[in-house]
Amino acid sequence: MTQTSPGEFSNVGVFRLRPLSPRLGITLTALCFVAMTVVFLPLFAVFRSAAGLFALVPVVTAAWSLGGYAGAAAGAIAITLMTVLLARSDLVPPNELVTPSVVARAAALMFVGFAVGRFRDLLVETVRAVDDRNRADRALREAESKYRNLVEHSLTGVYIIQDERFVYANPRLCELYGYTREELFALASYLDLALEEDRPRILDSVRRRLTGEQETAHYTARARRKDGQVIRLEILGGRTEFLGRPAVIGTILDITERVRVEEALRESEERFRRVFEEGPLGMALVGQDFRMLKVNRALCRMLGYSEQELTGLAFTEITYPEDIQTDVELSRQVFEGKIPSFSIEKRYLTKGGDIFYGMLTASVLRDEAGRPHYGLGMIEDVTVRKRMADQLLRADRLESIGQLAGGVAHNFNNALTAIFGYSELAMRHLDEGHPSRADIERIQHVAEQSAALTRQLLAFSRRQRVDERAFDLNEAVAAAEALFRPLLGDQLQLVFRLRPGLGRVLADRGQIEQVITNLVLNARDAMPGGGTLTVDTCRIEVDEAFARAHPDAHPAVYARLTVSDTGTGMDEATQARIFDPFFTTKQPGQGVGLGLAMAHGAVRQTGGFITVRSRPGKGSSFSVYLPSAQDPGARDGVEPSSAETKVE
Repeated sequence: MTQTSPGEFSNVGVFRLRPLSPRLGITLTALCFVAMTVVFLPLFAVFRSAAGLFALVPVVTAAWSLGGYAGAAAGAIAITLMTVLLARSDLVPPNELVTPSVVARAAALMFVGFAVGRFRDLLVETVRAVDDRNRADRALREAESKYRNLVEHSLTGVYIIQDERFVYANPRLCELYGYTREELFALASYLDLALEEDRPRILDSVRRRLTGEQETAHYTARARRKDGQVIRLEILGGRTEFLGRPAVIGTILDITERVRVEEALRESEERFRRVFEEGPLGMALVGQDFRMLKVNRALCRMLGYSEQELTGLAFTEITYPEDIQTDVELSRQVFEGKIPSFSIEKRYLTKGGDIFYGMLTASVLRDEAGRPHYGLGMIEDVTVRKRMADQLLRADRLESIGQLAGGVAHNFNNALTAIFGYSELAMRHLDEGHPSRADIERIQHVAEQSAALTRQLLAFSRRQRVDERAFDLNEAVAAAEALFRPLLGDQLQLVFRLRPGLGRVLADRGQIEQVITNLVLNARDAMPGGGTLTVDTCRIEVDEAFARAHPDAHPAVYARLTVSDTGTGMDEATQARIFDPFFTTKQPGQGVGLGLAMAHGAVRQTGGFITVRSRPGKGSSFSVYLPSAQDPGARDGVEPSSAETKVE
């Protein structure tokens, strides 16, 4: 049985039902019994049996306020009270107090109390049910109104499609397509709005939802507005019921601008990627820990690493040790915002240990808050330019020194001529046993030594007379071997790689043999503990690229002689001065520093040139290029090369 709680009430139209609270019901029932005790006997004396109807008052009160069982109990209490009151009075004989009729009236009174209570309970339940339904209907109407307003004012297009036609479209959907709602409903099919290429995909999606194969769908499609403009749409849909029949419901969002921005962003990213990946400059994205996050192909080619090997390395690991401190300090200043960017020329170490010069320009890319995101380094390989500048500077210096040496040697040679002449005249006037004859002979010996020095200076300055003849370079090497082999000792391993088919060169053979001897003896001195000395010859064609990197070279066919050692090697500072006259790294008394200077001058006088490759601890390699005496246009059997052949 449903019981009402204190203070509960219900409304049915204008009818208000307010059950009494239990406390109030008990109080009223008690008052009714008190009143019944006071007035029952007087009324019974007047009305006899009709006075028993007064007992209905507390019974009904108890039943209405406390329920059916309370009403029945109140009925029993009322009969008992009336019996007790009559027993104490003289109005009814004792034998008439308990009779079948009295018992029947008592049962009837209890039934009335129970029936009134149940009626009250049923009435309250009925009223509450009606009230709940009214509230539910009102909530449903409010919800429908709220959601209708939400859909009608949504910034996203909302549709319902049934039988391939629009049966609902909100204002935003009409705005997207440029049609009125009536015009959309009048379309023969919703597919009329889609581009023909997208129609099969859209139709399949709708079919799958209607048949239950797919609960929801999320896809993009193109549509044509009423004004002919093509727009891009993002569609999210599902299955529903409309007027008792299956339908498709969904939302449509205009993503035309978003797609345009995304395509522009993709194009921009692709342009940046292509510039980064395919650009001629080496590029790297560097974190604040100085480790490379991403590198491009050009940088990999410069350093000889693969992209996987280079990614994750710190740039200090590929920087020449003497340049690390400057690079790190400038990089920190850029990350800290003290300077916007910097450019420096620095040396890099390749995977093979070689050095190349790079012009580094570095800056930092920051986020919207100004925090450093990562550094961007762009590296231009300026090794060729650097070497050309150094070679031009060296050539100018050697030219100036050569002019000075030539002038000094020429004047000194004139003085030696006079010394030789007068000493010879003096010798003619002295007898064989004259004591002064030994002094004059010593003067002549010193003059001959000075004349040899003069010849070397003249060779360096290219003012010495030369006897140019065509000869085979391999034959000159074999002739020079007879001179230098006895001077090499037993600790050196001498290797010859004299390739046939060199052709003939046009030069002073005596000078070239002296050049070969000087180079071999220098290689010997670079290996005091022993090693391997290699003499290699080949025929080679110098192209434009190689000629641009070497100022003394020009495109032509050359015979190349290479003398290599496995000795101590040289640093860059030493290599910059090795052809300077009187420059030597040997101990005092072991040489005057004219061997390489003479070799350089003699080779240049023939129209050739010398290149050097060396690293400390890795040995040295001197290559002498002598122009071929053959027709420069003859290229049969020529070995093309834009760089020196690797010395094994």
